[in-house]
Amino acid sequence: MDNWTMLVDFILIAGMSLLFLLVVFVLKANSGLSKKLLVGFFASSIFFLLYYYAFLHKSRLLGGIAIGLGNGAGFLLGPILLFYIRSLIFPKRSILPLLLKHLIPYFVFWVLVSFPVALSMIFGLFSEYHKAYVSIADYLNLLENLYFLGYCSASYKLVRKIRDARKQF
Repeated sequence: MDNWTMLVDFILIAGMSLLFLLVVFVLKANSGLSKKLLVGFFASSIFFLLYYYAFLHKSRLLGGIAIGLGNGAGFLLGPILLFYIRSLIFPKRSILPLLLKHLIPYFVFWVLVSFPVALSMIFGLFSEYHKAYVSIADYLNLLENLYFLGYCSASYKLVRKIRDARKQF
């Protein structure tokens, strides 16, 4: 391994380790909805880093696991971020059904893209499907990033709205 590869390897392992510790600490703290959303956010980030670790080490198994559990993170993390902020203010019963509706794009993406591509990487199944995915992956990534940015914008607006409401009291 050259020095850059070792540095990237260290950063990826350190990042996954820190995220894992955050998940453990949050799980030990409290089991409210906001904590569960935070755990989902950090756990998804672990698989995001795992994908790059697998790519660096050319591991099809780890890459398949990371794709299966972490691909489409923008469709997952955007709604989780927004509803995490909402969960700090609103009651659980009003948030959960709405969150599940906002996660429909992630579930569709997982069934149509992530799961078949993961099976292709691990077991060599759906090889033509995988090739087709590779040809449109950049466009799907762009769509996913735009989706995530939309939720980041909505989250920012919600935080500003909360801050302004607090100033009035």
